[in-house]
Amino acid sequence: MKKFFGLLFVVTLAFTTIFFGNVDTSYAGPAAPLTKVHIDQISKDGVEWESIPNSSLYQANTIIDGDYVYIRATFAGYSNTNLIYNVGNNITRYAKEYKKEFITSGNIVVGFKRYYKIPISEFTNVYSLQILGWSTTGTAQIWSNTISFLTE
Repeated sequence: MKKFFGLLFVVTLAFTTIFFGNVDTSYAGPAAPLTKVHIDQISKDGVEWESIPNSSLYQANTIIDGDYVYIRATFAGYSNTNLIYNVGNNITRYAKEYKKEFITSGNIVVGFKRYYKIPISEFTNVYSLQILGWSTTGTAQIWSNTISFLTE
């Protein structure tokens, strides 16, 4: 009988730990509206990054000498559609989002850092980028800063 109650205790403890012991919790709530989109880093190889200041127009010091330009954009809030433009031309279909990091506050996701790889061949003669984010909640359309860069 002692073995039975001992086994019952161990099984109960195991199930309690599995179902109620998760310390990595997040809480659902309404999605935060998109309030800002900022292209904050650029790279020629996706390894060494140049930080982009918080300004509306910026000429990057990084010279892109490969087949791709890599950018990181920070989104404050949730967006359901992100469009990438080069001088008014939508080049979103050529951009590949290859990484996404969550921005959290108190275990609640409040934004994202999205990494894009874009082929240089899809740019016109002007090498500049801007992102248009559409908010998940409401009808807000938020434009990012514009960054320009040189190629070799």
